Amino acid sequence: MTSWPKRLRVHKLNNSDVYSMTWSFASPDGRATFHFEKDDDGEPMLVWGRIGNHSIYE
Repeated sequence: MTSWPKRLRVHKLNNSDVYSMTWSFASPDGRATFHFEKDDDGEPMLVWGRIGNHSIYE
C-alpha cells in the first residue's frame, strides 16, 4: 500500500480490514472510516463507511 500523507492520520482499525482517517482534531473534528474492495473489472475501489466526528466509532 502507498503511504498516506501524515496530515490525514490514516490507520487500520484493530482486527479488521477497515481503516480510519482523521483530518482535523479541531472543533468540529473530521473523521471517516473506509475499506477497499474490487469492482466488477477487478480494479481496486475505496468504499466509504461512516463520515462525521468522533461519534462514528460508537
